[in-house]
Amino acid sequence: VLSGDAQGLYIRNPDGVNELRVTETPDFSPVLSPDSLSIAFLSTRDGNAEIYVIDVDGSKQRRVTDTDAAEYDLSWSPNGKRLLFVSERDGNAEIYVADPDGATRTRLTNNNARDEHPVWSPNGKRIAFVSYLDGDAEIFVMDADGGNQVRLTNNDAEDTSPSW
Repeated sequence: VLSGDAQGLYIRNPDGVNELRVTETPDFSPVLSPDSLSIAFLSTRDGNAEIYVIDVDGSKQRRVTDTDAAEYDLSWSPNGKRLLFVSERDGNAEIYVADPDGATRTRLTNNNARDEHPVWSPNGKRIAFVSYLDGDAEIFVMDADGGNQVRLTNNDAEDTSPSW
């Protein structure tokens, strides 16, 4: 993340040429959509980290979240129609899913433990995530609507960074 006049998100060809400045605000953690046409990212332009989506040419910027809480851990669905993220809006880290335009947001986890690092399965039907339900990090999976949550690991180690 750059500061001052150089802050913002940039796109550049792999060979280092044709740089395009997409935003000019304190933006970070960009995640390219599966079709490579949009970027989801976090921005502190309004005081705290909020989720935005913008087209790769810098047009059609949309604000997805608007809370006083922290949001993070962005993950696009394989079809690019949904965004997973973590929000602390309800007092602790819980997993949510939203449309990229911010029209709908749904809470998927609901407990007193931290739930974070959500990732979609390749077919978009399941979500793996980390939960601190028993005090240490364990990996769980759930349906894309939050149902059928199942613990995959159960040990004293910190099990993190799920991947399909």
